[in-house]
Amino acid sequence: MSETIPITLSNELAAEVDALSEADGIPRDELVRNAVEAYVAERRFDELRARVIPQAQRAGFFTDEDVFREIS
Repeated sequence: MSETIPITLSNELAAEVDALSEADGIPRDELVRNAVEAYVAERRFDELRARVIPQAQRAGFFTDEDVFREIS
């Protein structure tokens, strides 16, 4: 199932979307859908990371390097 959601873009943003759509050879709606999917995935990741960081810090993981060092 899918839903159509009307959006309003400034003329400048619409022109950029059109230029990218043409340059990448993908339809305008697919480009916008990909951008929304990427935004949602990033938000989910940020929310998960925010929940996990306190636990990781209690375990002594403060940086990505700490994690890489542990799993290497």
